[in-house]
Amino acid sequence: MEAINAEEPLNSTAGNTVEEVIEHTAAKTIVNNAENKTENQYQMVCVDLDGTLLNDQHMPNPSAVSALKTLMAKGVHVVVSTGRHPVDARYYASLIDLGAYYVAANGAAVGKVNSKKLRFAQTMDAESLRQLNALSIEYDLHPIYYSETYIYIESLGVYLFHLFNNIRYKQFLSKRLVYVPGHRRMQKRILRDHAGILKVVLFINSPEKADAIERLLREQTTLEVARTFKFTIELTRNGVHKASGIAELSKQLGVASEQIMAFGDSDNDVQMLAYAGCGVAMGNAAEHVKALADATTLDNNGEGIRAMLERHFDLSN
Repeated sequence: MEAINAEEPLNSTAGNTVEEVIEHTAAKTIVNNAENKTENQYQMVCVDLDGTLLNDQHMPNPSAVSALKTLMAKGVHVVVSTGRHPVDARYYASLIDLGAYYVAANGAAVGKVNSKKLRFAQTMDAESLRQLNALSIEYDLHPIYYSETYIYIESLGVYLFHLFNNIRYKQFLSKRLVYVPGHRRMQKRILRDHAGILKVVLFINSPEKADAIERLLREQTTLEVARTFKFTIELTRNGVHKASGIAELSKQLGVASEQIMAFGDSDNDVQMLAYAGCGVAMGNAAEHVKALADATTLDNNGEGIRAMLERHFDLSN
């Protein structure tokens, strides 16, 4: 594990970047959490993004963001926990507070909004990447590789899809997307940059093939495998998932697992919900996720997060 403990302040940058948005937020809101601690049982709240904090239009739920802002002002640690790239995670965490944390790439990267550097990261080893590249050639797969800085995409169609969505939803990854055509070029790129590969995503064109590839990956590799959608498989280093990232962060902050409340809806949230003292499944979560959770709330389009928080926290200003 690479451990980085840095709280360097952000510098303003020109252009439409996540730093610009964070600086703009800083100019509007300054919160001193240290002077207003909560007496609640839960000292940390972790929220997934897609299907949880974000509604079906991929926009942050206003009632949830408002509630999380209030918790930050009362001294509760708020953590955005997602499979998305660290740049995405940091941006959405910045909408809550400059002191918010994020766990990105399914636990492989952990950072804080007001620091440009990750607090720590867990990357995939070169042998696993070689093995995955060989499987990709054999089964005609086109992996997407997440590094701390870039997202490497082999398929032109998938590259254009990501580019379109970044423009449509006003995200900040367009300059981070790198098109690398062909397995051989991709292998050369990722092995050269292997120390920085946090996560790999497979988009597979049929659920049946995805089922078969998932079984193969579980049988023939030591990678952590998460089936996030019917057509999507996400891979990280063995033992790396949202719960492992949260566990490391909570250890640094002196927060016990029983003092954590977590919200999620998908397979890559299961370990996080199990680790937290109170794991909450969204109303839109799959039934097997609900069955594993301690509680179930309303869906991501309604008051799901806020309704549960109101049961455990005083959200009055």
